[in-house]
Amino acid sequence: MTATEYCKKIDKILAAMFHLLDKVKPMNRPILEEYLCDIWQVVVWFTQSIDRNSGTDFLRSKFESWVTSEEGRLRKNLEDLRYHVDTHDTVKLITGPGRIEMVSCVPGCSFDLLLTMRTLFHGSTSSLSSI
Repeated sequence: MTATEYCKKIDKILAAMFHLLDKVKPMNRPILEEYLCDIWQVVVWFTQSIDRNSGTDFLRSKFESWVTSEEGRLRKNLEDLRYHVDTHDTVKLITGPGRIEMVSCVPGCSFDLLLTMRTLFHGSTSSLSSI
């Protein structure tokens, strides 16, 4: 049920990323097009493998506060690190103690795509070789 919501978010993020390609500086376009095509294939293969079941309002309400809390915690940890995720240890800092699979698959993909979208925005105003 929660995975379904993340899959919908991921679909929207991917659509927005491909839309942003038109706004990227020409010098940045080839590398970003290649990257997006590569990740699109993997991400869509993954998200399409998830049974899209939204569940009932009652059932969703049981998880909503936990999901919101976890998203806020992950977002804060990413912001504290200025979204600089470069090693497995950094991932551990972001996710915190506990089971990595609770945040690494679908929610993690969603956050990764948001990070990539930030790069696309940067690529619309600056050379990506500067980051």
